[in-house]
Amino acid sequence: MKNILLALALSVFAAPAFASQATASVTVEATSDTLYRGQSFTNDKPAVAAGVRLDDLVVDGTFVQITGTTVDVGNLDRDGRLRTEYVVGYGRSFGDLSLAGSVARVENPILYSQNYTEARLDAAYALTNKLAVTGQYAQILTDSVGQDRYASVGLEYKGLFVDKLSVGGLVSYQDYKKADRSEFNNAEVHVTYAFNPHVEAFGAYSWGGTSFAHAVDAFDVDFRKSNLTDQGMVGVRVKF
Repeated sequence: MKNILLALALSVFAAPAFASQATASVTVEATSDTLYRGQSFTNDKPAVAAGVRLDDLVVDGTFVQITGTTVDVGNLDRDGRLRTEYVVGYGRSFGDLSLAGSVARVENPILYSQNYTEARLDAAYALTNKLAVTGQYAQILTDSVGQDRYASVGLEYKGLFVDKLSVGGLVSYQDYKKADRSEFNNAEVHVTYAFNPHVEAFGAYSWGGTSFAHAVDAFDVDFRKSNLTDQGMVGVRVKF
């Protein structure tokens, strides 16, 4: 936990400046599936997501974001079918390096993925004006079923062949503390084409990963293995 707090502090160590003007943006997405960190939250079904983000509130670099995504998993529904994420954070740029620390509260309507709060650190380093290295580390702050730690590193290239086309990819590691020892590695590639500043089409393909877990009883060690499914998605995003 000390390491997480230190990492988040890196993004805010410089004295902040009072915001000159707050800005707001709205994003709406329609997708063939909802892939989040290598997993489908919609049971391979289409989804609609909408989000609102406020930037530079009171202090330059602060942001607040709320995103809701439709979830329909049949009999696993609990009280609703909307996965909601609330994020509060602060970000700064230091030359070619950009850092953002945030705390997110996720409300899940599905039984196998309970509500949780996590701290996140996002980083991007521009190697050129088109190529950047990206990364994220997330740590669960609440005692809940689901992932305990998540880390990813990737590359983003803007303007491949044409200025409107961007491609990227990442590899990630996830660890589930509740399962005693359960972890998997995941890889993903994604592409985005911007028709104009407000409308873009995107797609992604995820290569699942293997999850190993074990439980010890009075007689033996029971080893179990499960795989994430390789799957893809396409969608359209509108930004206001």
